[in-house]
Amino acid sequence: MIRIAICDDQEEARRAMERQIIQIQSRENLELDLYLCGNAGQLLEAVKTYHPDLVLLDIEMEGRDGLETAAELGVLEEKLKVLFVTNLEYLVFEALKLHPYGFVRKSRLQEDMDRYMQDFLEEYRKDHELCSFDGKENTIEILPGEISYLETYGHQVILHRTDGSMLELKARTTSLDRLEERLSRLGFIRCHKSYLVNCREIYAIGNDRLELRKGDSLPVSHRRIAQVKREFMEWKRK
Repeated sequence: MIRIAICDDQEEARRAMERQIIQIQSRENLELDLYLCGNAGQLLEAVKTYHPDLVLLDIEMEGRDGLETAAELGVLEEKLKVLFVTNLEYLVFEALKLHPYGFVRKSRLQEDMDRYMQDFLEEYRKDHELCSFDGKENTIEILPGEISYLETYGHQVILHRTDGSMLELKARTTSLDRLEERLSRLGFIRCHKSYLVNCREIYAIGNDRLELRKGDSLPVSHRRIAQVKREFMEWKRK
């Protein structure tokens, strides 16, 4: 079930965005929950309660505007995708500081919404595609977004989850080379011969280390650093 919140202080604008989403829902045969919010307070409450996957947020609202609200959303839900909606193109430069998912022009609502929703749905489907791994005792199924990185340690292959737990995989049937072949299309990068990292978890790339969102630090081999940066930027642009 995809959850989308729409926030605009003008009811006509909210309904216009709702109609566009419903058209896309019908065309793509989506299971979808929509939450319509008339101000920042309602949106913040909806995010706390329903944890939407995507927020469409008007920038120029009365009271707390979209920029201020987006900053608060970033504190509540670090990975929440925020799609700004605006008629004022000069505000785009200020909004870029908040690293939004994108910008929808109200004057080209259908065109922009279609483009961003196609990108969002492609990412959503990849993020919710269960990955199967051979554990030591049974088969494990896990979402890509729940994996931080995988490493080889001696003859072991260890899967590190975003919640801090670890799973030992069956080394006889699982190698990092095979995992790289399977997971690269889902946003995983081979940063070192012993490490395969989830792009979603990368916070910063240094000359010889990757810093992850939860504080882990992974080595990057010298011969791979340029490729790692290139693949990460390609993933970010998708």
